[in-house]
Amino acid sequence: MIEKFKKIAAFTSAAVMMTATFLYFPSGTFKRMSLGILANALDEGELPFIPTEHTHKYENGFCTKCEAKEEAKQNTNGYYEISNAGQLYSFAEKVNNGEKSANAILTADIILNENVLKDDGTLNDGDFKEWTPIKSYNGTFDGQGHTISGLYRDSSSYQNYGLFGNLNEGSSVSNIVVTDSYIVTYSICAGGIVANNYGGTISNCSFSGFISAGEKIGGICSWNLGTIKDCYSDAKIIGLDWIGGIVGINYELIENCFSNISIDISADCVGSIVGSNDASQYHTGRIRNSYFNNTIYNGKAVGENNSNVDEDVLGKTTEQFASGEVAFLLGDAFGQTIGTDEIPVLGGQKVYNVKKYSDCGKQLKWVLFTVIQKKILHLHTIIQTAEYVMYAMHLKTEKTALNRHLFRLQTAL
Repeated sequence: MIEKFKKIAAFTSAAVMMTATFLYFPSGTFKRMSLGILANALDEGELPFIPTEHTHKYENGFCTKCEAKEEAKQNTNGYYEISNAGQLYSFAEKVNNGEKSANAILTADIILNENVLKDDGTLNDGDFKEWTPIKSYNGTFDGQGHTISGLYRDSSSYQNYGLFGNLNEGSSVSNIVVTDSYIVTYSICAGGIVANNYGGTISNCSFSGFISAGEKIGGICSWNLGTIKDCYSDAKIIGLDWIGGIVGINYELIENCFSNISIDISADCVGSIVGSNDASQYHTGRIRNSYFNNTIYNGKAVGENNSNVDEDVLGKTTEQFASGEVAFLLGDAFGQTIGTDEIPVLGGQKVYNVKKYSDCGKQLKWVLFTVIQKKILHLHTIIQTAEYVMYAMHLKTEKTALNRHLFRLQTAL
């Protein structure tokens, strides 16, 4: 009991002394002391930065205060809907952190960087946000015809570089237009859309820009063991070996593609469509219905061929590209506004053709025309059909009248 009383007395005494101390100093003294101590500590760099909470305000998918990336939302089908640069970077991180089968669609054109390339195709001055590729992908990525512009990467070590690094079996990348882009690696394997296609499908995609690597470079894909169809590249490519306007090294199928590229002709194993086309026990190595601009690059379609290249893999002149001829040959995925578009365009205005004879039927001419001209032709066909029917009806009427005369003559006799 006595011990408990002593503890209470000691506590009370201490409280009285503290109160007296506070009362002795003028009002605000301790507040000023605390601020002074904090200021000195900050000046001496002794305190770490303490982040403050804030509401993210995004511009092009990046927070204006902290650079946090805006995450894309999933729709009812489970696809991430990507509409800006921050969401695309965030999706890449998501896949690279383990969600390899995530599916996505683009819902708008996306600008990663602006004015990456000069008019001559070389790198512009300025600081650009670097892209880290979607390294290993098992899902479905549909661009829905939208554009990704300003993809930029300049690396001395990283290989397997493109919008995607590796496209795995069963995956697909489609309907993407990549423009104003710069891809440089001093290692190997660089492609405008995908570095290595290990059994996936790349379709309805295009790349325009600059690509450089040590070896295995393609305007669309560096190494193909899957399917590439309805794609084109309009690029400048520099490297040492295995360079192709569409694919560096091909082991599977390429069809309905074209290149409008400039290639470093000092390299080995160079082709305006494929650098090296090979086959194996499990792979066909086939290229069909694909073309290149031989006015820009008057070399081989395939640099080294050890497999199947169809007869319709060949060069066409700049004039033939501009005329709509190549767009017609490539098929339904491509179109072209003749007189406006210099090369075929994915999803462009449909180009038709018709064979007609001129010069008294001695010369066969190919006439390419657009949908408007087709409608005119269709109208002419209707008119001609109507004239034929009217003529047939006229003959029938004449025959009926003749039969009546014959009947009357027989009756009179």
